[in-house]
Amino acid sequence: MSEALAYLPPQELNSKSLQLGVDINGFHETLPVAESQKSTPFAFNLGHEFRLAKEHGTNYQQYFIENAHYYAKESYGRVPVSEYEHKIMEDEDGSVRLTLGPSNESARDSYLVPAEDKSKPEWYRRRSMGDVRWIDSMQESLRGAEVGDTFLDLSPTEFNVSIQIRKTWGFADHSFARLHKVVVENGQKKLVSKAIRDYLDEDEHSVLFEQLTGEKVETKDMLGRVEKVNPDITPAYVKALAERLHPSSDHKEKTKSETEMDNALFKIDTWLISVYEMMQRGESPSEIVKQFRGWENAVKDYVEGKSDLKQFENITLDGMRVAVQSGNPLVSNFTNRIYEPGANGCGLGSGFGEEKREEAMTYESMTKATEGDCPEIKCGNKEKKCSWKANESEVNEITAGKLKKCPKCGWKP
Repeated sequence: MSEALAYLPPQELNSKSLQLGVDINGFHETLPVAESQKSTPFAFNLGHEFRLAKEHGTNYQQYFIENAHYYAKESYGRVPVSEYEHKIMEDEDGSVRLTLGPSNESARDSYLVPAEDKSKPEWYRRRSMGDVRWIDSMQESLRGAEVGDTFLDLSPTEFNVSIQIRKTWGFADHSFARLHKVVVENGQKKLVSKAIRDYLDEDEHSVLFEQLTGEKVETKDMLGRVEKVNPDITPAYVKALAERLHPSSDHKEKTKSETEMDNALFKIDTWLISVYEMMQRGESPSEIVKQFRGWENAVKDYVEGKSDLKQFENITLDGMRVAVQSGNPLVSNFTNRIYEPGANGCGLGSGFGEEKREEAMTYESMTKATEGDCPEIKCGNKEKKCSWKANESEVNEITAGKLKKCPKCGWKP
């Protein structure tokens, strides 16, 4: 999700993508930034979640937990099949928008963010534009779609990029076959999607696409292509497909089923809720990151068979709040450990991702602090040309909402 951007119909997408230096059809300019200088994105952007928590309060809590669960399942559990959903919003003219979250933020906009970011490698931005194309194709396919209709798209890994580079950016040797079904829940039309991890080679993806849709598509043209699934494809076939696409038992990655992950994650949801409450209160990004990464370490221990998480089963939310605030060994055993980030197709690990900032910081933008080094935070009083710059403790006070004016000249945003 991102700040709202103007909708671009498919016929204008090529023009926009060229302005960004990316072409959705695979031809793109060479960006001037060296690969080693480009910023690796976070697989779970706590800065983005922080903003939404402050904006929506308790209404966003369930979405934060769902997002964290999906991140854990994909990045650590390597589940063969994971599920997610979008709301289907229909306009009077019959057009369709896929949305996310309590305020129905545009799903399309979320894919434009990395495509516009020139600090990312060109192949990563090209993939993002492919996902924008997927949104456009999916929304167009949903015009007039009926409940029960099922659609397919495949997301092959970047076969033309070395596995070493792919892993650096959160990608590996797996791809995804994604099935999307139109359903209605509590009167709301939704698109419920199942992402099936696959380890097929490049040519095998074309064969799979034809098997499921009857359409022949070369792998190089596949990203963003949406087709309706043949009506004789059954849920049992999909289950068998997932088992066939998943690697054999001798594959190096440890895997869990979605049910196994759901049962384990439920035991430590009070920790996630405590982290969410920290974001609502505006606590320092470093403390939020510390607790969230501790939660990740607990997830990792479970996946690797080092823990069954039973020590968390009887901890109430109040008990977890106390444990987090007091540094109880229940959590400090995980927060004080070395952190090895999980990876998925969005990036590596968790942290506060960069937010767009003005040259002169406002106090509102200062709440979007990043982990580690960040731009100087200055007074925005242009008339008096105030020279004040925030030190580390002042940044923390601003982030927590305690410092609301320039301590030197009294300027307020």
